[in-house]
Amino acid sequence: MFGAPRYWNAVGIAESLNTYVKNNQMESFEKEHIDILCACLVRDLQPKDKERWLEIYDHLKEYIFLSFCDKRLCHLASKILKKLFFYPAIQDEVLNMSKKIFLNALRLLYKADSEQECRDNLLQFFEELYPEDVKFRNYFYKIIKEFSEMHLKMFLESNLVDFMNKISRQRRGILISKFSRLILNRRVIPKANSVFQGK
Repeated sequence: MFGAPRYWNAVGIAESLNTYVKNNQMESFEKEHIDILCACLVRDLQPKDKERWLEIYDHLKEYIFLSFCDKRLCHLASKILKKLFFYPAIQDEVLNMSKKIFLNALRLLYKADSEQECRDNLLQFFEELYPEDVKFRNYFYKIIKEFSEMHLKMFLESNLVDFMNKISRQRRGILISKFSRLILNRRVIPKANSVFQGK
């Protein structure tokens, strides 16, 4: 469905979509717009196009995250975001640019009248990306933690509670493991020194 021709200018088409959205002062994506953007991201992105993709994302990120709140579009929105999050040339910039809008999207998603399908899609997005890299683990933890502090009632009624509890336990386990190794090393080193000194 989202296949692309063998030869085509994906970043150029994405720029044209960006220009169309700007010129028409659109409030949100329609299905055809997010389909186009998704098709532009089927193939591997080229490092030489880094700055062009950053400019596109900087303007379209609000539309992408807003699409997380529409059950017709949410699955495509997560697919687009995964692709951009895994694009090494712009990963750090995309993550930094996304934090504020991510928090706004959570607030919209967990309002009383939001669609459960959209919430489930977001949770799946977190669960799929969380194990991939420590960078994602820290990023998602901080975002959800900040959301829980800003909107405690929404958080406690959300499907993020169990997920947050799980990653909090994992983080505690990692800290305990590191602390245990540190203590063990401190115990082993003096013994080694005492043996050496006794010779």
